[in-house]
Amino acid sequence: MFSKLSGIPTEKINLDLDSNGKPFLDAMDYQFSMAHSGEMVAVAISRSPIGVDLEIEREVDVVTLAQRFFSPEEALILERNPDPTLFFRLWTCREAAIKADGRGLAKLLGQTKVDEEANSAGGIDVTIGGESWIACHCRESARVHVAMAFREHPSLINWSDLRREVIV
Repeated sequence: MFSKLSGIPTEKINLDLDSNGKPFLDAMDYQFSMAHSGEMVAVAISRSPIGVDLEIEREVDVVTLAQRFFSPEEALILERNPDPTLFFRLWTCREAAIKADGRGLAKLLGQTKVDEEANSAGGIDVTIGGESWIACHCRESARVHVAMAFREHPSLINWSDLRREVIV
């Protein structure tokens, strides 16, 4: 995929890690992010910082997880409405923005706040220690949540479902 995008032979594309452990491709002018859940994988590629998260909705203790990992405001929202769909929307947007930021989940989890509602452009605002990100959340199916995070709302997103494509 990266070879086709860049025109660089596969054997010349090296995967490396930055000082925070975020993977990057040293021979390319693109940034990428990957996520998986169950047997599904999501990959996002951009010329600017990008993060992606993918979660299959499953039974979880919404209130306990929200109290542990979310801001007090978000935890209160989920205490009042312990809806798993809302929880996974907030979770995927949070994790996508943290991945885009690149400083690591452990460092940023407590500094991250996700708005409950979409903004006027349809994105979900995420704040990490005073820095703003925009997450685009969608549901691939009734149980699959996908979010991508960017600094600015992208003008174009291309989507490919490789389960439905023939790869030669």
